[in-house]
Amino acid sequence: WDPATRSEERALFGHSDWVTGLAFAPAGDGLASVGAGGETRLWKLESTPVESQPMGHVREVRTIAFSPDGKWLLSGGQDATLRLWDASTGRHMARFDSGAAAIQQVCWIGNDNWLAAGGDRQMRLWKRENPSPLRQFTLNGQGMANALQGIEGSRRAMVWVGDGQVEFHDLDGTIPRETWTCFEPGSQVTALSIGPKGHQVAIGGRTGQARLWDTRKRERVWKDDLPAHGAPVIDIALPEAETGRLATADTQSIKVWNISRREATGQIALPMGHSPRQLAISPKADRVAAACVDGHVRAWNADTGALLFDANFTEQLPHDKPFFNTLAFDPTGRKLAASGPGGRIYIMSVP
Repeated sequence: WDPATRSEERALFGHSDWVTGLAFAPAGDGLASVGAGGETRLWKLESTPVESQPMGHVREVRTIAFSPDGKWLLSGGQDATLRLWDASTGRHMARFDSGAAAIQQVCWIGNDNWLAAGGDRQMRLWKRENPSPLRQFTLNGQGMANALQGIEGSRRAMVWVGDGQVEFHDLDGTIPRETWTCFEPGSQVTALSIGPKGHQVAIGGRTGQARLWDTRKRERVWKDDLPAHGAPVIDIALPEAETGRLATADTQSIKVWNISRREATGQIALPMGHSPRQLAISPKADRVAAACVDGHVRAWNADTGALLFDANFTEQLPHDKPFFNTLAFDPTGRKLAASGPGGRIYIMSVP
C-alpha cells in the first residue's frame, strides 16, 4: 500500500491458506511470507506484476455447478462473491458481488442464467453478461438454502429451506411461492438431493430412511419410506430421472438403488475413517463419488463397485478443515469438481 494516498500498489497471490506472518527484506525490495499450512514464500516486489483482483475466492467456497453444456463452472463462497470459470482451461472469467451475504447455493438456468441463494435468505437471478441480478426472491423457510435446482421445461426453481420443506419459485415473478413439507416436522432430515432436471426430490433421515418425490406428478414415488440404512443418512444423490436410480450413504457404506424395485443394485463398503461427507452420482448413474473425512475424493463404478479413482488432498486442505463441502459431476460424468476451504476448486478426470 501507498500510505500517503491509501491506495493499493499491488497484490500478491499464492498462499492456499491464512497468511500468518510477513517480513520485509532490509533493502525493501523483497518480502517473505509464511502461511498456516506451513509454506514460506519469497517475493521480489519490483518484478511482481500487478493483479487487479484475486484469481479465486478469498474465503471458503460453498457451492459449485457446471453449466448444462459443460463449458462454464460457477462457484459461490463465504466472500459473498460468485465466480465464473472456463471449465476447459480453468481461467477465471468474471466476478459477481452479492453484497454482504455469503453464497450458500448456486444452480444454472440454461447456459446463460443462474440462481444464487445467500445467507441473507434471498435468492437472486443473474445473467452471465450482467454484473447485477435481474430479480430477487425472498426465502420463507426456517433454514438456509441447502439445495437449489431449476426445473427443466419450466420457469420455476425449487430450494430446500428447512427441515423437510421445499419451496417452489416462479422465476418470472407472476405465480405465488409454493411450499411442500416433504418430511414431517421434527423428523430431522439429514440429507436432501434434487435431481439434475428438477423432476425428483430425494430425502434422507436420521433413522436411515429415504423418501422420493415426483415433482411433476406432485406425489411420493413410494407409499412407504425406503429403509436404506441402519444409521443416519449422511448424504443422498439423484442422477437423471430416466436412469431410475438413487444413491445413499451412511458412515459405513454407499448404496445405489433401483427405484422401481426398491432394491440395492450395488453396495460399496467403506473402511473405518473413509466415511463420506459429500456424495455425487453422475447424470447417467454409472459413476458414484464421495468426498471423505480423510481428505480423499474417491469414485467407483456404480454397477460393479470397482474403485476408479482415489485422489489424496490432505496436503492441499487446511489442517483444521481437512475435507470438501461440495462435490459435483459434469454433464459427461467423466469430470468431477470439488470445493471447500482455502477458496479453491479442484477438477478431476474420472476413468
